[in-house]
Amino acid sequence: MKKLFSNVERKLKTAAKVVFVLGLILIAIYLFALLYQMAQYASYGGATMALMFLANSVTMLILLGSVLLSSWCLYGFGELIEHTKSTNHLLWDGMYGNRSPEEDEGAKTEEQTEEQGE
Repeated sequence: MKKLFSNVERKLKTAAKVVFVLGLILIAIYLFALLYQMAQYASYGGATMALMFLANSVTMLILLGSVLLSSWCLYGFGELIEHTKSTNHLLWDGMYGNRSPEEDEGAKTEEQTEEQGE
């Protein structure tokens, strides 16, 4: 269970890339289905075809925009976590030497037990 929550920033960034690629694949499948559908309805005339093309083009742009936006947000959140961790470690190194925040927590509890014992 500990591995699941370790290195979350890298997992989020990988998930963003996977979402982007899968979204593009699904959009390509939708495009082929659209072309097949338009070939089926080619006999209905120019106005119907133009309306179908316009409606499906808008749908494709909305799908592409949502895939891009969700991927960017997820990747950006992973970057934010990564840089926050980096900044946190730099601050701890500057304040407490080379001790990590986890080591400092252990030192605080030892100091607190010594103070409580006196």
